[in-house]
Order: sequence, then C-alpha cells, then structure tokens
Amino acid sequence: MDPIATVVLRAAQLALTPDLAQALSKLDQVLTVAGYEFLIFKQAGDDGSKKIFDTPGLRIGGGTLVDTIKTTCAEILAAPIKNAPITCQALLDSASCAVITGDILATGYHTLPPSGKKIHDHIESLKYRPARMTNVVSYSTTANVSSPGVIFSFWKSGTSGSEPSFGIYPHSVSAEGYAVDNGPIVAAGTTKTNSFKTLVAGYYRFTNVMSFFNDAVTRTAIISQFAKSPNGSNHTVDSSFIDFGCRGASSYIRDDQSHDHASNTISEIVHCNVGDHIGVRLTQEAAVGTVTTPTGHSNFMAELLYPGSA
Repeated sequence: MDPIATVVLRAAQLALTPDLAQALSKLDQVLTVAGYEFLIFKQAGDDGSKKIFDTPGLRIGGGTLVDTIKTTCAEILAAPIKNAPITCQALLDSASCAVITGDILATGYHTLPPSGKKIHDHIESLKYRPARMTNVVSYSTTANVSSPGVIFSFWKSGTSGSEPSFGIYPHSVSAEGYAVDNGPIVAAGTTKTNSFKTLVAGYYRFTNVMSFFNDAVTRTAIISQFAKSPNGSNHTVDSSFIDFGCRGASSYIRDDQSHDHASNTISEIVHCNVGDHIGVRLTQEAAVGTVTTPTGHSNFMAELLYPGSA
C-alpha cells in the first residue's frame, strides 16, 4: 500500500479508538500536503520496536530509509537513488532524458536500462543515406599540379538523374534521409562538382580513392588530402579550402615496362557543420608532367556517422 494511504488509514483507525487520548499521545506531527492534513504518528511494532513514518522519506524500523518517491526524470537525475520508489511516469519521462550509465553511481547517473533517447541517438544516423560520386573523364586536365595543388573538380554529382552517383540530395524531393548535397557545379551544362556539401551537422567519414594514369613522363607522383571549405566561405575557389587529416602518397608512376597506373586511398573522420564543403586536394610530389584520372576509376564517399554538435 502507498505510504501516504497507510498513514491516512491508520489515522482514521486511531480517531475511532475509544481511548482517543492514548492515541493522540502517539501523534508525532501534523503534515499538510496539497491541502490535505495528515496525522504523522509513531507506532509500536510487533517486536516492540518503534515504526516511524516521516516525510518526505519513509523509514521502517529505524533502519532502512525509503527515499522520496521519484515522479519525474528530473527528480531521478537530481540525486543518487537510495531505495527510492520510481513511478511509471518517471520511467516514461526517462525516455527523453539521459538516464543511462554503466557502473558510475553519482548525481545524474543511475544504473537503469537504456532509455529511449539513447536508443534513438544510436540509430539516428542510420536513417541517412551514404553518398558516393565517381569521376568524369579529365584527360585534358592534369592532376599533377605544383603546390598548393588543386581541388579535384571532376566528380559526377548525379543531378542529371543519369549519373552513377547516389545518396546525394535530389533537388526535386524532400531532404529527409540525405546527409549531403553536391557542391558547386564547376562547368556550365555538366554535372561536375568539386565537393560534398554537408546538410546535417555531425561526425562524418569521408573516403577517397584516386586512380592516376601517365604514359608520357617518368617518375610522377601525386599527394592527395581532404580539404574543407567552411560554411560562409567561397567554396567555388580552391583558396577557401583548408587541408585536414591524413595524406595519401605518393601514387608513384615509373612509366616504364607498362607501369603507367597508380592510386591513393585516404579515409578520415571529421566534424562538419551544415553548409561545409569537403573536397580532395591533389598536389604534385615528383616530376612535372601530365597525369590524368581515367573516368570512373576514382571515387569519393561520404557517411554520416553521428549527427550532432562537436
């Protein structure tokens, strides 16, 4: 039975006792809650010890303290649980606040089952599509550019509906499920772009494979590295991109005995804000000469791992 209900019932029994004076001598205090007056009393137990009912907690036999009933998630987080009853409503409220931990028992942390919010956060990123672009032919443009290099701008954005790219926000439908859009279209009448534009703030994994070809110049090599143009900067120009993360080196091409292909692979996790642009910078490392990227042999991928602030 609820402790307050027990108090009310027992008080009513005492009020009907013939020896009312003796009953009132056991009165400990009068408590008013929500406009109702309760008689709080001391009562001898079967073993002769005193059972003391007090508020806001409940002490039984002078030893075990049943702490204040928790009726909201905020009350659960306000203090460590000490034999405290928790209402069903408080558990339901916990689904929208961070009530989960392992072994840490401190203020704001309790060993409870995973809350709905935590489960939701865990699967939140799963609703977003991964994105992938492949490269278009660029035989007329070299990827072997001296420092500071060049932001590769021959990615197929797929906006024409016929390109083999996917997971990129189509402008004709809702953005639900899309984490990235294509960056600026770099050539009129084409779908070529130089970057991914992030639509959701969070932690992303970007992966890039660059495939190079050269059958005219000996000992060429190219470095590849990710670069970010932060939201608000002019992402149509290479100078707005800031390099970050690992470097791929050196895609060495000997150009001898049919050694005329090489590749670099890089992968990095980075936090992005809405409107950031992520591209790939290519920089000459060795001999001068034309190095191209055969169409469809390079790719650029984006995955949202965890949405949220840094």
